[in-house]
Amino acid sequence: MKIHTEEWDNGNLIVNSEYTELLKGNDIETATSLFDLDSETVKAIVKERGTSRAVLKGNQGGVEVFIKRYSPVPLKEKIKLKLFRKPPTADAFDEWKAIVTFHEQALNTMIPIAVARIGEKTCNLTLGIQNYVRASDLLASFTAVDIDRKRNLLKNIAELSGKIHVGNMAHQDLYMVHFFVKEDEDDAVYLIDLQRTLIQKKLARRWHVKDLAQLLFSAGSTVDQDDINYFWDIYTGIVDVKLREDHVFINEVKSKADRINKRDLRKAAQRIANTSSK
Repeated sequence: MKIHTEEWDNGNLIVNSEYTELLKGNDIETATSLFDLDSETVKAIVKERGTSRAVLKGNQGGVEVFIKRYSPVPLKEKIKLKLFRKPPTADAFDEWKAIVTFHEQALNTMIPIAVARIGEKTCNLTLGIQNYVRASDLLASFTAVDIDRKRNLLKNIAELSGKIHVGNMAHQDLYMVHFFVKEDEDDAVYLIDLQRTLIQKKLARRWHVKDLAQLLFSAGSTVDQDDINYFWDIYTGIVDVKLREDHVFINEVKSKADRINKRDLRKAAQRIANTSSK
């Protein structure tokens, strides 16, 4: 589905044409008015990026939206990224592009409303996804009697992951917590937090490995080997059936997942050490 847009405020504010009335009805017609939207913080892991929740006035009551604000990274961080040949830090327009691309390829994600730029600061506004549960929590709640539902959920995650990769995109943060599950839609999955999404003409093998390793790591003990094999059959059926017996590729995914796990354990130990020293 193509997202039709309009440019406001001399091109500093780009809006989804379907939501022009909602924005105007809430006096959001400039980049500044969007960035300064009154909202409450719900996530701020890094100081350069934070997500907040707001409720806009709509024709049929309140409309829940989320605004993600990006501030420029310090010069020291920019130099470090350049020295280590890492991609520059993403901003709201990078995530906007990824969300729009997802919709063009009929992939479930957030609905974009607007994106804005004020100097080096950017922000985007999306419609809140309603009545969801995170895939990580749902998988953890399943028991032996839920095997059919569990397999259906794994199928939905595998299909979305495979289609993303076939579309030459990599999420780069493909953890189970970023899959929102709509239980009233037969456990359809929606992927969020697309700010680091990589879009290439031909997606390199390493990005397949990274995404799949993150999924494997984040699934943890909520899945067994039969679940993993089931996921693998669905995923490879979409991406490339030759991967099913590609043991080099499979071992790359397992090794990467193991490295993520070791890194996570080191960070946890460091947090405990820091807490104990205070």
